[in-house]
Amino acid sequence: MRPRYVLSSAALLLGFLLALPSLAQSSKTITSIVKMAPDGEVVIDNHKGSIRVTTWDRAEVSVEAEVVAEDERADELVEATEIVIREGRNRVSIETDYDETEGMRRSLNSLFQNGTNLPAVHYTVRIPRTANLVIDDHKSDIRVADLDGDLRLDTHKGEVELTNLGGGLWLDTHKGNVHASFTRLAGPIAIDTHKGDVTLRLPPGAGFDLAADIGARGRLDADFGLRSLRRDEDRYAGAVYGGGPRLAIDTHKGDVTLHTK
Repeated sequence: MRPRYVLSSAALLLGFLLALPSLAQSSKTITSIVKMAPDGEVVIDNHKGSIRVTTWDRAEVSVEAEVVAEDERADELVEATEIVIREGRNRVSIETDYDETEGMRRSLNSLFQNGTNLPAVHYTVRIPRTANLVIDDHKSDIRVADLDGDLRLDTHKGEVELTNLGGGLWLDTHKGNVHASFTRLAGPIAIDTHKGDVTLRLPPGAGFDLAADIGARGRLDADFGLRSLRRDEDRYAGAVYGGGPRLAIDTHKGDVTLHTK
């Protein structure tokens, strides 16, 4: 007599569900355009991915956010990741919100030994040229171009490239590398890094007051000659090209390069 196999309805249902294509998305894209005063403030808060900011001569903020799963079993986390945009006349904030993913991650981590990664979010944002910009980030690749307003940027280990800045800059990073160029020196520049390398390209002949604390394991290179500056161990200070806005750099063991020609 042949053996008989009896499957419960629950087992049949489970097999049916496993055979279905996944309804979860491996990526999704959110777009929005909101009004804002040309001299308002834009705040971007992201954990990982990329941030691209360019400017235009409109009183609007354009946002495109692509949420992308970083491993095959984390597609459900894409749907649970929210892009929160809060708009006001003088301030627009854009935030990556992972709150709804916490329960899912705990369940997935209990099933898979290596755990699951949060989705990455890739932002493409256009803001008014004269707006002020604030970026709070953990490890995104960051690009900002053609901004005349002030920029405040905090990242743990994101790579940073800033092009054609015309306002003040306050930047804090732990170990990300920074490359920045300026069309003018219209405000203070303050950069604090633990071990990231910093390269600044300043307008030719533009005056500034330098205050640099390089650290015992850091290095300062400049094309204007450092002998004209006051030096106290690893600290450099003095007026360059007649002086001007303050340029403050603090690093523990990063290399700092200043181009002024």
